[in-house]
Amino acid sequence: MTTPPAPNFADLIFHRLSEEAAHADVGCTIGVALHLEGPVPKPSKLRADVAARIGALPCLTHTLSGRPPKWAPAYPDLERHIGEHRLSESPGALEEAIQELLREPLPADAPPWRLMVLHGHAPGASVLLYLTHHAVQDGGSVVAVLETLFGPPLLPSQHSTTARMPRIRVRQAYRSIAPIIRSARPHGFWDSESHPLSTGRRLMWAEVPVASLRAAARLGKCSANDAYLTALAHAIAGWAAEHWPGAADAPLPVIVPVNLRTPEEAVLPGNRCFAVRVDLPGGPSPLAERLDGVVQATTLLKSVSHRAVLHKITDLVPTWLMRRIGLRGLRPGCLSIGCSFLFLRHRLEYGGARAVRVAPVMFCPEGTPLTVSLAWYGQLATVCFRIDAALPGGDTIPARWRRAVEELSTPVGEAV
Repeated sequence: MTTPPAPNFADLIFHRLSEEAAHADVGCTIGVALHLEGPVPKPSKLRADVAARIGALPCLTHTLSGRPPKWAPAYPDLERHIGEHRLSESPGALEEAIQELLREPLPADAPPWRLMVLHGHAPGASVLLYLTHHAVQDGGSVVAVLETLFGPPLLPSQHSTTARMPRIRVRQAYRSIAPIIRSARPHGFWDSESHPLSTGRRLMWAEVPVASLRAAARLGKCSANDAYLTALAHAIAGWAAEHWPGAADAPLPVIVPVNLRTPEEAVLPGNRCFAVRVDLPGGPSPLAERLDGVVQATTLLKSVSHRAVLHKITDLVPTWLMRRIGLRGLRPGCLSIGCSFLFLRHRLEYGGARAVRVAPVMFCPEGTPLTVSLAWYGQLATVCFRIDAALPGGDTIPARWRRAVEELSTPVGEAV
């Protein structure tokens, strides 16, 4: 069994957040819902197939436990970790089931993950719901698990979320570290005496064709991720103008995880990402002007050299110091929207059923107003919104985001 390196600061922070969570809705469970068309998977066969591959997935065979927390090998009881739920055909049955399964604690005395077959909600359709703990896996690791279990045979370097790290130059190190220090300052965007944040969470999804994001990127001469973030900033700004006037004209702070997972780390337990704050343009800007501001704000995120500096920081800076710095970012006035992007390059299927959609399942810790995660798979981009139930009109944000994507992808002069 592969021995992983010691837990890093992000693993320890998520471990602490989970222990201190005041409600199941603000826990650290993340995952994906793999929507299938075809034969419904049988849990017995699924257990046998996972057992045959689990040796290649150390992220499924380790727990983070003890004082101080350390990685400990543990083989999961697949009878307990893999199961099924038959759902009714009533509207919203699938979404309600996922919400309830999110609230169920993951195994505490075994590797913290669960794989459930959900079916009965629609003819010829089923869902493989994979849930795990953020202290043990990040989004890149979740994608690697999906591709190992349900994708074609891959080399470590062929996983969708791995990256090579170039050599670091001194000038690049300064360019990367300076904004990290500046971003640790409180912003106060979400401070409101009239609407204090809560521990309740809405779980919502929105989807658009990937062709729309590609068209938006082509028209805006930017990346698809820039288009995604621009639509989010536009949706939040429009929402704030109506429901959060104290911040209606302020820049929008967004926390973006930068993927640091190398091919050698593809399936190891723990987090291989670095959370970076980016201040996106807020206020009542025209959409094209907002896009220009987002492209400028995310310039550093696109740099592979910047990624290499962040990777070196996690390797060289003592874990206790990084953990202390990370916890400062959890102070009141510092937390903000978490926003991630998952790209799945390989086709997924199981038992003759093909995956037609991958819906991320995001977490939203206490003190965070909302989190957003996009999964790009096949012809669909599916976005998960976890929204604090205390945000007035928060349930309008997904539709606002979808409308902004439509506008971004439509040439000037054409009707949306």
